[in-house]
Amino acid sequence: MPRISSSSSCVQPLPPPAAAPLMAVD
Repeated sequence: MPRISSSSSCVQPLPPPAAAPLMAVD
């Protein structure tokens, strides 16, 4: 999936548990 900003992450569907911390760091 395309990279999204942290602000857009809340709009995107919930990512897999493994990807959640990665997106939080971004």
